[in-house]
Amino acid sequence: MKRWLAAPVLAGMCTMALACGDDPTNPGTPADTTLAGLRVAGDSQVQFLETELINKLSVQLVDRAGNPVAQTGVPVGWTVLAGGGVLATDGSVTTTGGVATARWTMGPEPGTNRARVTVGNLQPVEFTARAARQGPIVFVSSRHAGFRGDDFEGYPGDLFAMNEDGSDVIRIVTPRPEINYSANPAWAPNGEILLFSLIDPRPAGGIPGPVSLGVFWVSATGFKEEQVPRTGFPPEVDFLEDPAWAPDNERIVAHSTLDRQLYTMNFESTTNLTKLIGFGESAHSPSWSPDGSRIAFACSSGGKTDICLVDSDGGGLENLTNGPAIDGEPDWAPDGSQILFSRDSLLDGGIWVTNADGSGERQLFAGRATAPSWAPDGTRFLMTWTPAAGRTDIYMVDVTTLETINLTNAGSLDRQAIWRR
Repeated sequence: MKRWLAAPVLAGMCTMALACGDDPTNPGTPADTTLAGLRVAGDSQVQFLETELINKLSVQLVDRAGNPVAQTGVPVGWTVLAGGGVLATDGSVTTTGGVATARWTMGPEPGTNRARVTVGNLQPVEFTARAARQGPIVFVSSRHAGFRGDDFEGYPGDLFAMNEDGSDVIRIVTPRPEINYSANPAWAPNGEILLFSLIDPRPAGGIPGPVSLGVFWVSATGFKEEQVPRTGFPPEVDFLEDPAWAPDNERIVAHSTLDRQLYTMNFESTTNLTKLIGFGESAHSPSWSPDGSRIAFACSSGGKTDICLVDSDGGGLENLTNGPAIDGEPDWAPDGSQILFSRDSLLDGGIWVTNADGSGERQLFAGRATAPSWAPDGTRFLMTWTPAAGRTDIYMVDVTTLETINLTNAGSLDRQAIWRR
């Protein structure tokens, strides 16, 4: 957010903090370079507790018309007023362009943080920012400034967290080239680590279509992105995606983009790499059962895609759904009794649910809805819904009443929301 704040000054006065010169449009008259106020940027951000704001606080000297005044050396003072945060300034005077900046780390408690900057003899300016605990919902969105991935076939961008009512939307920082984007987030059972796929929408070398760069992980509040270890892995698992956690918090399962099959492995090492038995043409979108015994996934063969189940050691394969539609994105209920999934059909589509034994299949939501995710209490689920062209938002649905609540409506592409369990 930018704003311009005026301050009372004496017209035409030149001091050591001001610059005077000729106006080229009216020779012989002094140019109006009198400092009249500050242009402000970086106000009204939201960030996790004890975490640095993504954007710096910035002020720039301007004249009465709001034009920049490129004065260097004007004294600058920054002060924390409330919230207990910390300011790290980039100097005690204005620099090139008449600019002064500071990095602001939020305080340890939720609430409003306040800071003040004084520049020369101008009226002081105050900044506010909200410090918040991380919300239990993470989703993928194109909303952050500077992201260019949505220029390439509409791909969303980075990971964001929010509360169950859609408030306190905060970007989980994952620095990377601006066109690469995140997908398929997966919370660790202990809620401390977030897995996701990193995608290059337009890779070099003539490879058609988006390509996974592997499975990466980030801490709950970001700032520590690393790739899941792959040293010593065979080539077919160099490019994994669609990760899911086992309930033991140690193992993960993911889909290989090269041989299109599922692999399980330990998260923190390259040990216990296991390829589950072959599943036709493709096996993807895995979801581990709450008791760790079975894995649900989308299995493609013969031109159709169903929901399949397999034991975590690769045995006991069974087909859970077997219809003409394309089924995918399964998600186990917290008690293991049911499985949500999305269905792509010209007639129905939407979000469906089935009992874990394949019985009781029924539709919960009709329309262009995808990516269902159970709430920890099993009474609600999240989904991505496209109600109209150009809109993709996150919705919460009550399983019993089917009441639907829109959680995001920022004009961005929001999708793949998951609940922290």
